[in-house]
Amino acid sequence: MSQGKSVPRVSQGLPWWLWILLVLISVAVFSGLYFSTATEDPAEVFQSAVEASNQGRVPEVRAAIARLEQYPEYEQHRKLLEGRAAVLEMRDPKAIELLEEVQDHPDLRGLALASIAQSYRRIGEIEKSVASLKAAIETDPTATRPRISLTALYMDLGALALAVRESEAILEVDPENSDARKLAGNAFWEMHDYEKAAEQFRDAMKTPGQRSAASPEELERYLKSLIRTGNIDLLMEFADENGSLIADDVLRAEILIRQGDDVGLKGLMDKVKEFGGNPNGVTKLKALGAIHEGDTAKANQILQGLVAITPRDQEAWELLRDSALKLNKSDQASIAQQNIDQLKELDQQYRTMAFEGTRRLDSAETFIQLGDLALEVGDYELVFSWYQRAGVIDDEMARAAIEKRRSTYNLQAPLVPLTDSGSAGNQVSEETATDDADAVNANEAAPTQPADPIDSESESNPDKQDAADSDDAPDADDSDSDEQEKPQEPAPADAEPADAEPAAAEPPEPGTEATPAPADE
Repeated sequence: MSQGKSVPRVSQGLPWWLWILLVLISVAVFSGLYFSTATEDPAEVFQSAVEASNQGRVPEVRAAIARLEQYPEYEQHRKLLEGRAAVLEMRDPKAIELLEEVQDHPDLRGLALASIAQSYRRIGEIEKSVASLKAAIETDPTATRPRISLTALYMDLGALALAVRESEAILEVDPENSDARKLAGNAFWEMHDYEKAAEQFRDAMKTPGQRSAASPEELERYLKSLIRTGNIDLLMEFADENGSLIADDVLRAEILIRQGDDVGLKGLMDKVKEFGGNPNGVTKLKALGAIHEGDTAKANQILQGLVAITPRDQEAWELLRDSALKLNKSDQASIAQQNIDQLKELDQQYRTMAFEGTRRLDSAETFIQLGDLALEVGDYELVFSWYQRAGVIDDEMARAAIEKRRSTYNLQAPLVPLTDSGSAGNQVSEETATDDADAVNANEAAPTQPADPIDSESESNPDKQDAADSDDAPDADDSDSDEQEKPQEPAPADAEPADAEPAAAEPPEPGTEATPAPADE
């Protein structure tokens, strides 16, 4: 029998080719480990850590700091990252200490100054915060992030004209910057320049992703700007494509009525009856429903009650005027128009002062006046904001600002009250009025509190918390929460007899008052 050739073996008996394979694998593994450590670029590690800090990912920043320890020439870079991590962790004294040590480094100056500004803002050093951001912009005029931070800070402090100026500077460099456009939109909204606000919000929400990323407040402001400027086509186009994003019931009702969606409108009304909502918003929604159903007399009755308790709601007066004209109530329509005209005049005064008086940061008295004018035109959200801002930028105005906020508990009188002749003949059936009152009483839930006008920045998010942390600082004795100092609106009484006098509102007990939404909601 023939004997085959034997396979060569090493002394341990393994095939020679297996040994060669094991050697090659070992060489590849050790080579990979060597090259991965030997060729690590510390500059890339540092840049990745900066991006991680921009997104608030502190563990990644800490890991990068540890990796950079083997590069002595990157000691200052590590210190900068330590400072940015401390900012994210809200350890502001430590952050300031670290960042001040590296702010003169030629390669790190811009980052250090932009980072330290956040900590200065949180501890109430507003002037230092603004100065640091301006210095960061001077270091690198093309950098958008410091300008975004400065724009957001100006918005927080009420310097609306300055915020617009900075956002325009950003858009010159980066026309597609949606953050800058939303900041500009919010600034114009607070100036009551609704046409420019709508333009900026529209350009900031071009894509589905941008619309989904927008806050509910920004979406609401955009849609209300479209309504107030008569851009109904854009409103309906947005609603057709993004109806699920609209949270405000009154807005949704107006859109459903324009769409002719009776089924959707009935579903919305049923939901409000079951779950409640902003009482005055519910009343306006009921009036819109009555108008849509063609029951002008019922709508007129509801609207008389609404203007009695929200006498500075221009839209409510416009609805009342239109219903009065349909019912041939010329006296009532005339009174409604007089209120509308005076409100428009006051609003123009507000717009002028909001543009001219917000070009500087030391105008606390102007902010108080803006709060007074906002109260006159029924923009209760901005009443609170202006009084609060006055106290933030001027400690001496803090107590006056608090008293101003508390004074808004009192019910305002109409600019031109409805007379007996203006409200005569508006009685509806007892059954209708009773049903209407029951519906409102069933929905007297506290309105949703408007968010504080504090903007955020994607780089670390403490910017948004900054203003909230320091806004209450000027007065340590003011232990009541801000929620308890919102301007108050009484509960709706849309089923009140037409000639009933509105009762004066008493200041609510601490902890029990409801926070009103703006009257046009």
